[in-house]
Amino acid sequence: LPARAMLRGRVLGDLGQGAQLVFRRPTGGATYASMGSGGTFRIAVSGDGEGALVLVDASSNQFGLVEHVVPPRSNLEITLQPGHVIEGVVEGETTAGTTHVSALGTLAMSSARLGGDGRFRIAGLPPGRYTLEVWMGDSAGSRVARLEGVEAGATNVRLRVDDTK
Repeated sequence: LPARAMLRGRVLGDLGQGAQLVFRRPTGGATYASMGSGGTFRIAVSGDGEGALVLVDASSNQFGLVEHVVPPRSNLEITLQPGHVIEGVVEGETTAGTTHVSALGTLAMSSARLGGDGRFRIAGLPPGRYTLEVWMGDSAGSRVARLEGVEAGATNVRLRVDDTK
């Protein structure tokens, strides 16, 4: 097995429920962090090369970003910043509660469940462009719509479940 290098540090600020911290490399590899009390974290990563630490806290609409991180590193600090939101509606035949919308960016990703009226709100995103995907069912469900190039901060986004399958 390849050796694993540790990344350790802390998040500066108050985290909400369900905050996710990930170390993401440009090659697409991602490793999720173990979060401790007081905002401390540690991540055991394998392989070589730099990446970015990305924290998405949708519940409090915050994000944190530290780029150009080369493992191993200690005493890393992630400062929370106001996040961006993508809001909109999914039109067409959906089942509220079993459908969710994912926002996939170069560094970050997050998702939200649809409300009964088809509305969604994805919060805590860093700036950038995202691909939105609408999924039916659980995490192994099927993608029923996709929209590329949505800027963080966009409102009134409309997706139709029959747009792209």
